[in-house]
Amino acid sequence: MLAAHLSCASPRRFERPEPSPRRIDTPRRSCRHPRFPIWLYGLCVACSFLLFTPFALFDFTTFVRHVLSEATHLANGHAVMGQPLILGRGWWYHARFTLPYGMGSLMFLAAVAGIIVALWKQPRRALLVFLFPLAYYAFSGKGYTVFVRYMIPMLPFLCIGAPC
Repeated sequence: MLAAHLSCASPRRFERPEPSPRRIDTPRRSCRHPRFPIWLYGLCVACSFLLFTPFALFDFTTFVRHVLSEATHLANGHAVMGQPLILGRGWWYHARFTLPYGMGSLMFLAAVAGIIVALWKQPRRALLVFLFPLAYYAFSGKGYTVFVRYMIPMLPFLCIGAPC
């Protein structure tokens, strides 16, 4: 986050502005063209992942085996006494039970309506705010493992969408 901030900051931004008789405020530099290329951000993400998850590099085969095991578990459902417990796909189950009962039905409907209105009125800003929850819901809802705790990261974004 610090690298993203520094890439958009100009060196003159931290200097004291000279008084101007015509203009009092100085326009802020936009961050449309960052100084760092996108591959550098990807490299920072990869390095930080390897820094905080070193076993992924040291024991790569076990890491891949465990990641694939978790993906299979999420896709096939949770087994109870040897039998898979299939409650339906996560997309439908969370939309029908987890989120309405977790937030309250009216708050959940207000959140969904607010997100739709926000995406319709200001699509760029709304997409910036709601891109993570939309991607997270699409990813976590595709399987049959439907624990309530999987929807906890969605709640703050739904609460943001409710007053829109």
